[in-house]
Amino acid sequence: MAGSIFWDLLFLSQLSTMTYQPVFILVLGSLATFRLSHLMTKERGPLAVFEHIRNALPGGRGSAKEWLSCIWCFSLTASALICLILWAGGLRLSWDYWILHWLSFSSVSLLINRACK
Repeated sequence: MAGSIFWDLLFLSQLSTMTYQPVFILVLGSLATFRLSHLMTKERGPLAVFEHIRNALPGGRGSAKEWLSCIWCFSLTASALICLILWAGGLRLSWDYWILHWLSFSSVSLLINRACK
């Protein structure tokens, strides 16, 4: 049993052949959303590439720089990207479930961010 779960986790590219496991998708999607959001909004990145991107954008209220520097704002975009990746990987859900996944990935990633402070 444990070996089977290990191999399922190892071969994520076979998501379309796996049975739909909502908790597994929620945890993985939320962790991926948190990582992407934290990487883009808080970290410097290799050769400070993410910091350079944030600093190159024009500032001001409601600007792209504010959006890319705010984890609360960017997590919605990151969760949409994760949903797109899951869809491209073969996960098929109805549109209302995609909206729930999009919002829940963002919400859980913000809870993770809050817990890590």
